[in-house]
Amino acid sequence: MGIDEIKDYVARLVNFQDREALNDLNFEQEITCGKNRARMFAITDNELLPDGDLPIYKIDNSVSQERSELYMSIGENIGGIHLNCNHIYNQVLFFSSDKKLKDELSVAKNQHLTNAGWDASLGSKGKELKSLEAEILDENLTLCQAYYSVIIWDEDPVLLDMAEKEFRSKINVLNIKYYVPSHENLAILFGSSIIGATSALSRNYMFVTTLNLAVCFFTHYSNFKDDDAGILFNDRLYQIPLRKDIWDAKNKRVKARNAVVIAPTGSGKSFSVNNIVYQLLDQGYTVVAVEFGNSFKQLCYLYSEISLHVEYDPSMPLGINPFDLEGQLYTGDKEETIINLCLRFWRRQADNNEIVALRKFIKSYYESKTDGHSFEDFYYYIKDNFDSLCLKLNINKNYFDYDSFVHVCSEFVGSGGYANLCALSGAGSGIKDKRFIHFELTKIKSNPFVTSVVMSMLFDVINNKILSDPSKRGYIIFDEYAETAQIKSASALDVNIHQTVAFFYQKIRKENGAVMTIIQSPVQLPDNEYTKGIIANTQILYVLEGNEGVYDDIKTTFSIKNEAHYNQMRSLKNNYSAERPYSECFIRFGETYAITVRIEASQRKYLAFQTQGEIRSELDRMYLENHDMAKCIEKYIDRTAKNNIL
Repeated sequence: MGIDEIKDYVARLVNFQDREALNDLNFEQEITCGKNRARMFAITDNELLPDGDLPIYKIDNSVSQERSELYMSIGENIGGIHLNCNHIYNQVLFFSSDKKLKDELSVAKNQHLTNAGWDASLGSKGKELKSLEAEILDENLTLCQAYYSVIIWDEDPVLLDMAEKEFRSKINVLNIKYYVPSHENLAILFGSSIIGATSALSRNYMFVTTLNLAVCFFTHYSNFKDDDAGILFNDRLYQIPLRKDIWDAKNKRVKARNAVVIAPTGSGKSFSVNNIVYQLLDQGYTVVAVEFGNSFKQLCYLYSEISLHVEYDPSMPLGINPFDLEGQLYTGDKEETIINLCLRFWRRQADNNEIVALRKFIKSYYESKTDGHSFEDFYYYIKDNFDSLCLKLNINKNYFDYDSFVHVCSEFVGSGGYANLCALSGAGSGIKDKRFIHFELTKIKSNPFVTSVVMSMLFDVINNKILSDPSKRGYIIFDEYAETAQIKSASALDVNIHQTVAFFYQKIRKENGAVMTIIQSPVQLPDNEYTKGIIANTQILYVLEGNEGVYDDIKTTFSIKNEAHYNQMRSLKNNYSAERPYSECFIRFGETYAITVRIEASQRKYLAFQTQGEIRSELDRMYLENHDMAKCIEKYIDRTAKNNIL
């Protein structure tokens, strides 16, 4: 903490969060500070601890115990974040001579045993001290002096009484007694709780104990803290906004930001992912989403100025032109993309001679023409100039099967059966100026060849929109990816989609981008080297509520060794009937940090992220009328409020 932070902390502490004025403190039965009243409860003596063993942990009842139990120290309930009131928890340990403390323990033991005849409880306590002394010697335990106190306060006397009742209830469950200081003792203990003044605390207010026992009273977590930047969720304690940095540019938690989202059916997948994507768009990211579903269409409506929704239908022009350089230089990567695409159209397993010839034709094409590039234009460039090109480029005509190329590739030009794939105007027109491009490919998934060609074109879009400019942050999202990964190639020439995605996972971590795939369970992915590559290059894991089988598969697939992370994941529980309905999401950054967040929706956000059902259909119908989704949502809210049906 800096000097200014310390000053502010002390000022807030001694004024009980009043930032407007300095207040006198009055110490009687309780502390009076301006409008605030405060009470203190302290543990200052061994005699206040319960007979027998003290529990070293408690089950965290604030989260679901349906599938797992999370544990916390006993200090969390009596002085940590689970004490639901204004409070300060002081935890003080003092280390002096270990031998001296052990001698004092021995003296206390002897005194209790000697005076056992006067009071049976002294004899019982003496036996406990004797047992403790033996344990300390046998296990070579360290002794220290400890002091704990809780200060609660409020302006409202009723709320203060309720806070005291809650504290007493929590500490009574542990069979721990406490000292309630007043007047001078209250002033001394309060003054000693101020940062920098703890050394003034008299040892008379401390008790001798083992270090093992002393740390049982420690708190181990506090309120969640916002990251400096990132995506807003809600915390799991109070459901207040919580910002988590999933990009992590400074590599505090992970070295890259590739992600896998595991979202079983009914877990709130579409809503959760849309909650992330819309914030990425608000923060200036470029997002390319590819799916065999319809999860992101509504975002395109909301962000119509920066979005392009491409719902490809074989009967409609695609409007994506991989041949267009879009003002960029002709590069080796672009050349390879064009070569592979031509071979895919040609459906030809070309030999080296044919590939070299094709490469020369393509290079000559771009050298001779500065604009208007397209596959159809390139097709006629070869068809009309083949003889002269072979002469000019020193190509043996026998090295290139001209008749086959012209015949097979004619399907992609003019009135050919696949001409729509190469049409220059269509659903994908205007892609250059958009930051959110959504490809919905449901209508072509039954045709592996067309799917392969379209995916090949999409990968070129990804290269142009994300990988080509490292100054811009970009996400590639594959929704319902298990279905995509299982698509079988029609021939060896077709692009292997799963292999290409695995390549992106490896390559993009070196760029200013990230890949996110969304699946229902890890077992949906093929068991091959490409899946292993994706898993190895995944830095962030999102998990929504599932069942034991899914959690076990996740643990195995992602080699989760941290049992605390595994138990936290299994504690996920959505609650749509709460006063403030929410879903929960487990997020794991690398191997060392994990957090569970909640996702809460306002009425408007709930409507905006609907992906199916009557509400979605009605909003889509309204959108066709005015093409303004924000107004549609407001109109829907007004209308349903009158009918009281939302």
